[in-house]
Amino acid sequence: MNKIDENDYFSFRFLEPTAESIQLEQKLDTLGEDLRRYMYNVMFNQISDRELLLRAWGITLPGIPQWQKIVLRAVAPMLQAVVTWKADISPAAVEEARRDLHRGMDEVKNCVFKMNSRCRGKKK
Repeated sequence: MNKIDENDYFSFRFLEPTAESIQLEQKLDTLGEDLRRYMYNVMFNQISDRELLLRAWGITLPGIPQWQKIVLRAVAPMLQAVVTWKADISPAAVEEARRDLHRGMDEVKNCVFKMNSRCRGKKK
């Protein structure tokens, strides 16, 4: 009977990240930043409904105290200005984010396809 090394027994190699999975996670992180910039631009500049913006920020969530709803309504314009500045919601940055989202989604699709092919035993 083979003796099992305790160190081997507790190492789960299938849980270890691969270079491909790390690359995919990094790409998804970058896409998240681009998506946030793009969506804030839509909310701030293309949708003129202040109530929709407040709902996106959680004003209608159950359990939110009334005083917080009042404060959010009062500071929403200032909060919007801070988010616009910190997230760089400028026309040039938003256009770059839109292009990067399209390109990035293609990269994610290709990365997932490669990982899926490898799992099925196909080399690509």
